Amino acid sequence: MSDEKEHILLQEILELLPYAILIVDLNGNITHANELAASLFEYEVSELTHQTVETLVPPETRDKHASMRDEFVRQPYPKAFGVLKLSGWTKSNQRVQIDVSLMPVYGQSGDTSVIALIEKVSASSEIISRLKAMSARLQEKA
Repeated sequence: MSDEKEHILLQEILELLPYAILIVDLNGNITHANELAASLFEYEVSELTHQTVETLVPPETRDKHASMRDEFVRQPYPKAFGVLKLSGWTKSNQRVQIDVSLMPVYGQSGDTSVIALIEKVSASSEIISRLKAMSARLQEKA
């Protein structure tokens, strides 16, 4: 299968999944994105590809994110939803609360990419998380 056909097939698969998805290379460059990711961050898919993933991080945390990304590259392991609750940054310079799951993917030629599955954190799930934390603190005090 040609590279172009593989790219088209991969894009079609990404569009079928119910998550915002980014595929990022080891340098932090977004190589693939689906429509849900583009919509979440207020970009077109064609605009997201060739950007760095730090474009989607609030300006004050971009350096920290880059160092965390470098650490993940050195010691990659899957991170499930619920572990990485972060703030994203939209094209219109708005903060959006997101939950991110990461998984390293190893290519045939030895190259590594990271697949990021992203969900927008809804107000109700944020409230549930806060209530659970409050409940745990109250149980500790009891």
